[in-house]
Amino acid sequence: MKHTHLLSLGLILLLTLPAVTIAVSIGEEAVTLNSSGNFTILPENSLQPYIIHENSALGALNAAAEAGGFNYTVSEDLPAEQGILTVTSIAGTERGTMNDTENAWMLRVNGKEISAGPARVRLNDSDSVVYSYGPTGHAVQNAEYTLNISVNVTEPGTVGNQTANMTLVDVIGQNGNLTILAQAIGAANLTEALQTGGPYTVFAPNDEAFQALGNDTIGALVNDTANLTMILQYHVVEGNYTSEQLLMMLQNQTVNQTVNQTVNQTVNQTVNQNMTPQQATVTLQTLLGENLTVTLNQTTNEVMVNNASVIQPDLNASNGVIHIVDRVLIPDNVTPPASEAGIVTPNAPQPVEIAGSSSDLTIVNRTM
Repeated sequence: MKHTHLLSLGLILLLTLPAVTIAVSIGEEAVTLNSSGNFTILPENSLQPYIIHENSALGALNAAAEAGGFNYTVSEDLPAEQGILTVTSIAGTERGTMNDTENAWMLRVNGKEISAGPARVRLNDSDSVVYSYGPTGHAVQNAEYTLNISVNVTEPGTVGNQTANMTLVDVIGQNGNLTILAQAIGAANLTEALQTGGPYTVFAPNDEAFQALGNDTIGALVNDTANLTMILQYHVVEGNYTSEQLLMMLQNQTVNQTVNQTVNQTVNQTVNQNMTPQQATVTLQTLLGENLTVTLNQTTNEVMVNNASVIQPDLNASNGVIHIVDRVLIPDNVTPPASEAGIVTPNAPQPVEIAGSSSDLTIVNRTM
């Protein structure tokens, strides 16, 4: 009888103990992030991609996904002050309600729970990042799934080409095709900004581009610091946009346009047989505050900035990247002095609309 009571008591204790959850590990990845790098991501509920800093918690997830061979998705649904983007699924496990319980992915860095969106969380070398899945507010030990990421952050100059240890000013100064631009930067007192600031993307007109303006115009601009400064600022974009990233953004926009056009045609059940493909465009805001429009030349496959061609891309610097272009870009609100040779003022192509959907894509406001 005594043994029967003890057995009953043991059963009661087992039934009243909380269930212990053993988390399934998606992986334990070691990733290397470039402190000045960026990557592009398209939220599942948006047609506009975002440029994300590589050394962020979302960058760590992106690198881990590439290393581990799994997918992840994000959604555009957080308040702007929290970083806008939420992780909605990792390796096929999606947030959602199960048995009346809301389950979601949570982020912790060095053991601390992070409420901000992962794109806003900057990482340092040796940081530990954990994504865990379970009921809202769950502890890691009670998670159903976990992803552990150890982070190594490299400084600018440890990757890239031979100019990666040089600043933007240094790269421009040592390039024999950018001598006029180098002089103009000095005349406009922009040396310090391009030497110590950034990361920046510089669309750098070569000497031939400046010479096309005529010697009189060049001389007048050198003596007109206000206009010269505005023109040079129109060639500089905040952020590090490699040619590969620009092409990726254009390709994403082309896919989105094709989907939108197909849907619109299906709804309207009217197809214009003479309709030409809509040209994808990416809009980048410059330091001047005016926009540059990036397109792809369908004939030459060159990246175009307004109507200047990128003739030499991806000169890496410690604080950004330089793309050499074949025209001087003149903003609409600047009227430089005329010369006998005349001035080529490349106006950005205007976005084309099909069925009320604009092809224009503004990136700068979506940089995390």
